[in-house]
Amino acid sequence: MPLNGASATRVAAALAALLGLVGCAQTPPPDQTQTPASEPTRAGAPTRTPLASPPGVTRHIRYQLTAHNTRAQVLEGAVVEVFAPLEHTASQRTLDLTASQPYSLQEDAWGNRTLRFALAPLAPYGSRLIRIQAALRLGVDPSPTTEPPPQLARYFAPAPGVESDDPAIRVLAVQLRAQDPLESLRHIQHWVAEHIRADAYLRDSRGARYALTTRRGDCTEQAALAAALARALGLPARVMAGYADPATPDLRREDYHNWAEVWAEHRWVRLDPNKQRFDHQADGYLALRILGRGASPEPGLVQRFAVQGDGLRVAMN
Repeated sequence: MPLNGASATRVAAALAALLGLVGCAQTPPPDQTQTPASEPTRAGAPTRTPLASPPGVTRHIRYQLTAHNTRAQVLEGAVVEVFAPLEHTASQRTLDLTASQPYSLQEDAWGNRTLRFALAPLAPYGSRLIRIQAALRLGVDPSPTTEPPPQLARYFAPAPGVESDDPAIRVLAVQLRAQDPLESLRHIQHWVAEHIRADAYLRDSRGARYALTTRRGDCTEQAALAAALARALGLPARVMAGYADPATPDLRREDYHNWAEVWAEHRWVRLDPNKQRFDHQADGYLALRILGRGASPEPGLVQRFAVQGDGLRVAMN
């Protein structure tokens, strides 16, 4: 059926619009301008593909401590040092960190961070609450990398509590060795979980040698023995301190935990003999500290906080 003038005009416009959608991008005529990226796109205009979200999950956490003056006189010069989440690991990024009291942030060569609170004078028998909040991205980098982490060599050597040069530990490591590094780690994980009886958590860390000799220990000794066995096989390993599977944003003392991480197949592999988990998902672990260091133990290294001040008592709520 022949088209009248108006119909022909509408068909031509539709064809032109269709060609514009499926063809290459056209430069607008001089009297037109492109829509800025910040403005809403119009119907039929090309849209940007949104960037993929970084892997992992964002978690908001809170923890608090109460500093109490147990004496009948004013307490001056009191200091509370509290461990903060590690800023950057293979599976963790700290996005934000705040506290209810002024603090200075200190970081050592291992990346361990401490919030140092120099408290204002505390009245006799007075108390002060310290609240800490952080936003974290957990499970951010599960993929292997060809680039080893900096200063990886520090995780090979024997260390206090990680006595990888102990003869008995070396003999056991050889027995657990497999052709594949990951299989060796599976053997280590299974042996420690099966043969080291889990004790209730104790304040003091007794180390890998103690765990193997007595066949007992809490999560700290189990993680230390796993790391020591891995180091005895020539695999860099470290002991981590933090929290596992916190059920709420408020961290609880009973969730404080230790596990081991071993560098194998170009990534950090998590060993948690206490919970009988091998290479478990990273988003359930919140790291506050790297232990198993090569230097002499420092006071408070395996604890959540340290205090200075006669008569000062601090408890994590």
